[in-house]
Amino acid sequence: MTIPTILLPLLALANALAYLRLSRSPKRHHALVARTLQAVQALFTTVLATLLFSNIVPSAVRTCLLSTIWQRMFRSHDADAIRRIQDEFNCCGFNTVYDRAWPFPDHKSAGRCAETYGRTVACVQPWTSTLQRNAGLEFGIVVAVGLFQ
Repeated sequence: MTIPTILLPLLALANALAYLRLSRSPKRHHALVARTLQAVQALFTTVLATLLFSNIVPSAVRTCLLSTIWQRMFRSHDADAIRRIQDEFNCCGFNTVYDRAWPFPDHKSAGRCAETYGRTVACVQPWTSTLQRNAGLEFGIVVAVGLFQ
């Protein structure tokens, strides 16, 4: 969602400039093109705002999706991805510090991350909070562009 949010203000500026130019044209089809571009931008802005808003509100679906993503990384032993998340949020595991944490458990110990790094927080909450905050910022940008339009 970040890339469309970055592109939206640029496209809105281009659309506004095109609208000014096309709406002044004496040719009738230019005015129709200008209105059509405005309508397409309004539709795109509305869809993007709706999708972003759905990520702001707490949801069991999002938690399930994040758990699925984490499980996929854990199953494929994607140590780099899991380690980046754990290091970024100073956490271990997903639901608990022992739940699918990196370093991957062996037959001797399941809590190597918590023991090695002294972390006591699971990653689900800080990861979810960051995603919600980012969605909120992006939602604000989209709403501002929509109001500008």
